[in-house]
This record gives sequence, C-alpha cells and structure tokens, in this order.
Amino acid sequence: MARYALIVGIETYNSQYLQDLSKSVNDAKDFAQLLEDYGNCPRNHITLLSGQVTGDELIQALKTFLSEQAKNQDAIIYFSGHGVLEKQQDPLTDEVSQKGYLAASDCQLSKKENQWVVKDNAIPLESITKLINNTELSSLIVILDACHSGA
Repeated sequence: MARYALIVGIETYNSQYLQDLSKSVNDAKDFAQLLEDYGNCPRNHITLLSGQVTGDELIQALKTFLSEQAKNQDAIIYFSGHGVLEKQQDPLTDEVSQKGYLAASDCQLSKKENQWVVKDNAIPLESITKLINNTELSSLIVILDACHSGA
C-alpha cells in the first residue's frame, strides 16, 4: 500500500519573538525526497508546504490531509518549524500545566512574566490529536521537529 504524506517546513515568521529558521525548508524537501525514493510514497501522494505557511493554510492542510487524502491509508505528517510551550496556572489550585503549539508563519505571541502567551495562528497539539482521533487511518507516523528554544 502506498503512503500519503503531509510535509511542512516553515522558515519565515512574522513575530518579533520567533526568529526565521534557515534549515526547515531544506529538511522538509529532503524528507519528501527520502519518502519518494525509499518510503513507498509517490510524489503525487506528498503535500509539501514550505517557506511561509499561515495558520489558516496549515489548518486547512491538516483537515484535508487527514479526512480526505489519507483516509484509510498509511499516513505520515512531518513538521519542521517553531513550537511554542505556553504555561498556564490554575488560579484556584495554583497547578501549572503546559500546552504545546505548532507555530505558523503568522503566529503572534506576547510575553507575560517571561512566559509565552499565544495570541493567534498557533495550532494546539491537543487539537491535532483530537482531529487524528476522529480520522480513519490505516496507520500514522507523526514527526515533529519543533523546537522552542529561547522560551
């Protein structure tokens, strides 16, 4: 069975807090080539988003890929770009939890007491997990190369 892949490499960011990345696009293209050459994944089964990718584009690509293109198939999702960890403290119990996000090019952040606050265009990992759980796939591999250095 041939595989389907959604490959994302984001290197351009519009946020003052997220520096542009120099290797994400090349990593994404190299991974796509690797899948085509050795991973039983024909070129027409690969969706590649690279360079500048907005939150709306990333959301639509994930929805389309998981619910239509890869339905009942073996699927691979690869993301190379910034990730964001947002700490949240429960005001009643003082318990601290972290929420992870994938940052799109138009992701907007702010800082409050040296902690990130996500404003717009960051995709919650929790939402991606829910989408995956509601999708019919034969199998799924997810590779996230999403650092949050500097946080």
